[in-house]
Amino acid sequence: MAARLAVFVVATAVLGGGCGFFMEPKPDLENKKTAQLGKFSVEYAGNWKTELETDEAGGMTFSSLTIESQGSAIAMVQVFEPAIDFSPEQVFETYVEGMLEASKTEFGGVLDLSVHSEDEFSRAVLGSTWVGRTGTVDVTLLGEKVPNRIQTVQHSNDERTVVIVVQAPTEDWKTASPGFDAIYDGLKESGS
Repeated sequence: MAARLAVFVVATAVLGGGCGFFMEPKPDLENKKTAQLGKFSVEYAGNWKTELETDEAGGMTFSSLTIESQGSAIAMVQVFEPAIDFSPEQVFETYVEGMLEASKTEFGGVLDLSVHSEDEFSRAVLGSTWVGRTGTVDVTLLGEKVPNRIQTVQHSNDERTVVIVVQAPTEDWKTASPGFDAIYDGLKESGS
């Protein structure tokens, strides 16, 4: 339940800023910044902003770092301690379900979402291959349909689960992608 709630909260942030109605500026990778997320540090584009949220309930500590571009790209790095037992499919599906719930409750039904593709996705993070899902979600607001690409990857050990979610309108993906790569490549355990 805690994992589902956490995904819903960040999905609301995606819907608020990531509908695809803003021009996507090039990520500033010459002036990267670093944010702390519990036992991790994350590098991100210098012209992107962050917001950290932490919560503790029922013996679980949840931390979420939301990283937003000045356009419509958004990424989240989430840490669950102890580890949660979610498959890559469940993480992707829970995230999309959270987006659907948020579209109904936060936007009063004027926003419509539909998933029209989902595939396996993997990415090197922290020196190993993390497995997840990638898919396209059509976001329709006031008759304007904007396809959005979403990627989720995750990794668990005995102590924690780390989930990375990145999202941008497909028309902006090429511009935002280097910023996402900076996050994937810039995730480090503190002290390493």
